[in-house]
Amino acid sequence: SRINPVLQQPYAMIFLPYSPEIVIAAMENYKDEKQSSKERIANPKNYQSFDETSLIRNNREAADLIFQIGLKSSINKNASAVYLMLNSPGVGSGHDTRFDMEQAKTFLDNLAIAIRTYALTEQIKLQTYEFSKANKKQQDLIAYGNKLDSKKTGLLLKPLSNDRQNMKRNQLLDRQIAENKFLQDVQKLEIEKQQTDLKILMSTEKTNPKDA
Repeated sequence: SRINPVLQQPYAMIFLPYSPEIVIAAMENYKDEKQSSKERIANPKNYQSFDETSLIRNNREAADLIFQIGLKSSINKNASAVYLMLNSPGVGSGHDTRFDMEQAKTFLDNLAIAIRTYALTEQIKLQTYEFSKANKKQQDLIAYGNKLDSKKTGLLLKPLSNDRQNMKRNQLLDRQIAENKFLQDVQKLEIEKQQTDLKILMSTEKTNPKDA
């Protein structure tokens, strides 16, 4: 079985297309069964509520489920890796509990179904905010660029009396204008990325089954 490199123990794992923060919130939501009726209607054959999963039913010692949730990749903050540890240290019983690998995998597969409606909705909200924030940053860069251009024009029309000062001021403005244009180009790419991510999520929402 696979060994978690951090906790040095076996684990079951699943990748989910949501940020770690949203996965954690959605898991709490699933545990509280706030989404059970929706998901049961949408997935009548393969949906199990939290308490109905074989992992929970066979957990007679009520051992804690230990998860480790982080980014699937450092370059994508909207995808998570969820690890479920197979060993749970005993508290009241005095001995450790070892979860079955297949039951752990089934639990994670069911988790992906159970949190989908909640997590996808929250992820779209977050991505919409990120897209809006990226656009706002670009607007600020453009406004600052226009301000620099005005300063440059004003200096050309009304140069300072000192030629040396004029040259230094011009050089400084040229550097600032070039840097601003570079940052605008970078931000344009960021906007395109955020927009693409949002479109993917919106497309997923359209194909995501919902109750009537």
